[in-house]
Amino acid sequence: MGIETTCRVETDAGAGEARVLLETEELVVRGALKTRIPFKSVEAAVVDGRKLIVSHGTSRTVLHLGPEAARWADRILNPKSRLEKLGVKPGVVVSCQGITDVALKDELTAAGATVSWGRIRKNSDLILLGVERDPEVSRIAPAVASLRPSGAIWVIHPKGREGVKDMVIFAAGREAGLVATKVAKFSESHTAEKLVVPVAKR
Repeated sequence: MGIETTCRVETDAGAGEARVLLETEELVVRGALKTRIPFKSVEAAVVDGRKLIVSHGTSRTVLHLGPEAARWADRILNPKSRLEKLGVKPGVVVSCQGITDVALKDELTAAGATVSWGRIRKNSDLILLGVERDPEVSRIAPAVASLRPSGAIWVIHPKGREGVKDMVIFAAGREAGLVATKVAKFSESHTAEKLVVPVAKR
């Protein structure tokens, strides 16, 4: 989930109060001053007192963020990697099943994770389930038995109309006693949905 605030925004098209969202890969301004600024298009993000000045292409957007300006600048200039978004840290046990992105295995190993590829290991901290079609959400329920109570199941599914809908994943998660807490970009073609055991049941 991103960070959201309301502040004064100055753009080439005008200025005024607007709702601003800091997503994982873009800055979104909503309201009369609508704009989307992908981080990859940002040439500079400079803090000037209580303002954040974002230069992108031939445009400049100024956000009056107050004390949050420095934190937003850091997030824009240093976006999280996909492993950071998934909560992968050295020493965690990660099980991957149905994942077609073979580069992920090397990324996980390089990050210091203990990886089980193709099968789900008991007491996994994270379980990454690849779900390409609706019937495959049935993998969620049996995976719960191998998950540490404080761990998470990330369901990786294709984006777009032809992909598995998030509501289908959420419903399967609820049936398995899980709640959805986060969504993250996994790749250009896939999204990741985070499912966890409710705190009261851990």
